[in-house]
Amino acid sequence: SDGAYSQGINITGSVLALNSIEENGRIYLKSDSINISGDLKSQNILIENGSKNIQINGTLTSNQLSIKSDSILYQTGILNSNEVNINTTKLINGGEINAETVFIHTDGPYIETSQSTISSTKIINLQSNTSLFSSGKLYNPGGDILILSPTITLVSAEINTSGNNAGRIFIGGGAHGENI
Repeated sequence: SDGAYSQGINITGSVLALNSIEENGRIYLKSDSINISGDLKSQNILIENGSKNIQINGTLTSNQLSIKSDSILYQTGILNSNEVNINTTKLINGGEINAETVFIHTDGPYIETSQSTISSTKIINLQSNTSLFSSGKLYNPGGDILILSPTITLVSAEINTSGNNAGRIFIGGGAHGENI
């Protein structure tokens, strides 16, 4: 990228965007390299980057959170949102995601460490075009959990949909829903 985008974004403090200050309460972060170790709070958060990595160590809180990356996303922070959408080349998730709906798609590997927790109230949809490894925790009481990839490895992963209305768990198939 050219100009301001080539300088990168490095947030180590707190950023608070109020509707009256920031373009209807929206935060847009675009750069080749993004490192967030502080707190972001806004109505909507969109994070996009190009060829370099995204590192999230902080807490992001919003109604809608969208992350798009052409590289690797390292997520060790806390994501709180009504809706989380992540589309990246590769994801290493060792953090916490709390949302009504969680949609994660990777073109390459999705790796979830034992420190990872994803909690939802409606749906968790994890898809990888190549491989998915999880030893994390997936909780969705009464909702659905979908884990789709050509190669899936679950090592001490906790996957739970029990609740008042027991949910469903789908594991298998390709990233496009073909169950094997």
